[in-house]
Amino acid sequence: MRISLHRVFVLSAIVILTLTAAAKLFSTTGTAGILNEPDPLLPMTYRQMLLCAAILELAAAGYLAVNRNRLVNYLSIIWLSITFILYRVGLWLVGVDDYCLCLGTVTARLRIEPAAVDHVLKAVILYFLVGGFCLFAQEWRQLCRVKT
Repeated sequence: MRISLHRVFVLSAIVILTLTAAAKLFSTTGTAGILNEPDPLLPMTYRQMLLCAAILELAAAGYLAVNRNRLVNYLSIIWLSITFILYRVGLWLVGVDDYCLCLGTVTARLRIEPAAVDHVLKAVILYFLVGGFCLFAQEWRQLCRVKT
């Protein structure tokens, strides 16, 4: 049985988005003081931001699971990765030098080094962005060949 690169990429995105959403949701149940502090970019607390991000990630994962249009799937993954990048750029612009609380407080509960998590999440963003663009371009080229 041959598994397509499209299927592997989309399934991996679904798994990653589901896991990161679960970490965020788990974090929202915590009692860490940082969760009640205001997010430096958005008009809400960290807890509320994590909840909103988890809902967005779960919605994206669900959409990817049911949608069969490859181009739209790739664009959805690209869009999501760009929102993650913009959030990180925004943090940098307002002077937040600390690691992103992208998974909430679950990393502290699991005693995982924040720097390691930060590097892994940056790699995931890059994987989503580059993978999405490359597969989108490949699919677009194939569609253009069929039309000519």
